[in-house]
Amino acid sequence: MNLYSIRYHIVFGDSAAGCLKYFLSNIKNVKATNVISISDDYSCGPLNNYDTKEGESNRILWMDQLLEMTHTDSESIKYYHDRISIFKDSLRNIEKTERIIIWYANNISDYIGLRYLSSILDNNDMNIYGINVSKSLNSEKTYGSYKPKSLGEISPENLELYLPSCKNIDNTLWTEFYKNWCTITDNNYTLRILDKSEVAYVDDTYYDPLIMRIPAKTDSPTGNKRTPPGTRKILKDIIVGCPFIVNQLNTFS
Repeated sequence: MNLYSIRYHIVFGDSAAGCLKYFLSNIKNVKATNVISISDDYSCGPLNNYDTKEGESNRILWMDQLLEMTHTDSESIKYYHDRISIFKDSLRNIEKTERIIIWYANNISDYIGLRYLSSILDNNDMNIYGINVSKSLNSEKTYGSYKPKSLGEISPENLELYLPSCKNIDNTLWTEFYKNWCTITDNNYTLRILDKSEVAYVDDTYYDPLIMRIPAKTDSPTGNKRTPPGTRKILKDIIVGCPFIVNQLNTFS
């Protein structure tokens, strides 16, 4: 199968979308492609009854409040709403006969996002394929022992190395994903982690011991604020979006 002939690619996050778009734009004779991005962080926020209008409204309201507390402008909220609308419109435009590649990694947001897709997309024709960039053998060849936690961490020039790991997602697995999704949307927790490749539900204070270790920004010689050494090492163990982290930091002050 010529993977470059597949017109629809679904990714999780804006960085992943930018990375894949750049890669595809530099491939000669590739068909016109559509990169659809899910710009939502499913590691946090309510998902209870998300398939209903009430459940979706509850999540959007929660995210609006979080963004209001962590951003000084209204553009972030508008952007969030716009991205949800664009994502839904893009999915509606996909014909059932079209083949789709879903790019994902071993992180909690992608894990849940993949199962969310199983509640929307029909896979009766076996047209859905997946590329797990964390499990690909080329992850070790390219990054050594480090396994990318998201597509956005990978250089666009290296994405071609991951194409051989593309696998068809059969109906049995797709149905299992949907069962997982039903379980995920049947509880009231607002913070989730991956524990041995399964969703675990934790209290909102779960990351607080790590977040409290983040040092305050210091002044640089130019007068700007700079991130202290060691911050990135702490953040790599916090698998949740920045607004959630900032909001938790604000609770300590």
